[in-house]
Order: sequence, then structure tokens, then C-alpha cells
Amino acid sequence: MSTMVVVNTLTHSITFVTEKLLWSMKRIIIFAGLDTSDLISSWYLLEKGISTWLKSKDLRGATIEVFKKSDDSLITRIDFRIDYSYGSGDDGDFWVDVEPLKHAITKCGTLPQNCKYDVILLTEKHAPDVEGFVDTNFRSTEGFTCHSVGTTIGTNHIGTQLDYWRK
Repeated sequence: MSTMVVVNTLTHSITFVTEKLLWSMKRIIIFAGLDTSDLISSWYLLEKGISTWLKSKDLRGATIEVFKKSDDSLITRIDFRIDYSYGSGDDGDFWVDVEPLKHAITKCGTLPQNCKYDVILLTEKHAPDVEGFVDTNFRSTEGFTCHSVGTTIGTNHIGTQLDYWRK
């Protein structure tokens, strides 16, 4: 007689990526010297949106836009791109690499004291509605250059790639 155990690692991957994506955004905000209270106050809503759209494979990315309070102009932007083809699809490792987060903030340079940030989730047009989310647009990146840092979160089904924008 033999026994076989099957684990649905996709569900675990979604939970892990949701938690670690939010944790990574919080780390970036802390590393940048910004106040985390806006992120913390919207944590539950962001968690609900990220996990819902990861399940439906409609989440394309999560972005932190840092901007000047005075004129709403972009100072820098950090993008987490979602990769649904990452990993082998078996019982592989689940991991987070914090070094690219620190690297991205270092490369973005010193931020002015009078700045604020927004967190934006990018989804496919046909993504299911999640209560509390509204359509929005990204601030202009004209004059900025996008730099890729690499993979920051990895699971057997989903990974995230990190990019930062600077002038």
C-alpha cells in the first residue's frame, strides 16, 4: 500500500507573495525615510486587492510613486512586476531578497523632505472588481529612466521583478 500527498502550492504562493509584496513596499518606504502610516492604514484593502488579483492572474504589478506635495510631480517610482511564469511549479522554495530593495532606494537618491507617496496596483482591464479600488493614472515618467534590479520575491508559481525610475 502506498500513500500520496498533494499540496496546492499555488494557494501558498499567492498568500506568500501577497504578504511579502506588502512587506517589501513597507521596507522601501522605511528605507526612503517616509512615513508608513498611509500604507498601514490601507494594508487590509491592499492585501485584499493583491490576493484577489493574484488568484485571477490579473495583477500585473504594484507601484510606489513618490511625488512632491507642492506640485504633485514625480520624484521617483518603484515598480514590482508580477511574473506568473516564475519557478518550476513544483514544491520549490519561497524566498524574499531585501538587498535589491535597498539598492533601488540608494540609486533613487536622497528624497526631499516635503514628499508623499501613493501605492498603485496595476491590473488587467477585465480584472474582477474589488471594493475600495478606483481607476487611476500613473504620474508622467518623462525624463526618467527605468532600471531593473532583478527578482525580489520568488515562489514555485509567482515571482516579482523590481524596477526603479530616476532622472
